[in-house]
Amino acid sequence: MSKRIIYVWLGVILLFTMFSNTALGAGQSGTTLTATVTAEGAWVKKTTYDWTITKTSNVLRPVINPHVSFPLVYTLQTKRNLVSEKELTSVRGIITVKNGGDKPTEGLKLVPQVLYKAGGGPFQTLSGASTAITPDPLQPGETKTYPYEIFFTPVNGAQYKLSAAVTITNHSGHLGVPFGPTPDAGLSFPTAAEPVSEDATATVSDTALCPAGFTCTSSHPAPWNLNNSETITYTLTVTNNTAPILQIIPLMNKATLTEDNTKQVRPADNTVLIFTGCSCTKP
Repeated sequence: MSKRIIYVWLGVILLFTMFSNTALGAGQSGTTLTATVTAEGAWVKKTTYDWTITKTSNVLRPVINPHVSFPLVYTLQTKRNLVSEKELTSVRGIITVKNGGDKPTEGLKLVPQVLYKAGGGPFQTLSGASTAITPDPLQPGETKTYPYEIFFTPVNGAQYKLSAAVTITNHSGHLGVPFGPTPDAGLSFPTAAEPVSEDATATVSDTALCPAGFTCTSSHPAPWNLNNSETITYTLTVTNNTAPILQIIPLMNKATLTEDNTKQVRPADNTVLIFTGCSCTKP
């Protein structure tokens, strides 16, 4: 057999092997997906606030002799500040995905995208109006739901719908490339913006760290709930029961304002220095 014939046969064998491997890869079984999506349009006018708080006392260095009570007056000044007012348009919903095969998913990815059309013509993607979700694999037969929300700038006079591309890289018949269902849902919006607020209210707590040998009684115990700027004044009656004489003892008072939505904390502490005096009597 000549060398030319041998080379021809080797070439045929190589081509057959490449074709067989390709055909085998295409025919390998993976898994399958089914998916549905819901979509709800939201149009809100959002007002955002921030808060500040300060705390002062009427006396910084009171003298409280043994068995004497002293009224300390505290003032808390709280202020609610307007940060921003803006209108926001968004779509929110849930993507439900089921692994219908007998293998775990690989490379699972969900991409909900807002589509629009203004006037006639087909729907097209709205730039910047999408998000990507890359969850853990779905096990065989497993179904899970994935919430999403997308904020976007609306197009005047447009119609909308939501399309969700759900892909894996081991889908039967499409191994190695992202493939899967693309469910969609109609999308409409309210005719008027819904007013919502963030941190319009706050809560103030207040604690006196009463020193040993004293009792401290508040005329207006916390907490206090606020829905606007407010000045809070109360009296803390401090009684020297058994404190050592001729001492300087700190009385710490801690106020904390917590914004109700974001839970941002604003501290405002105050410390007075108590001089305990003495129980001396003149000869």
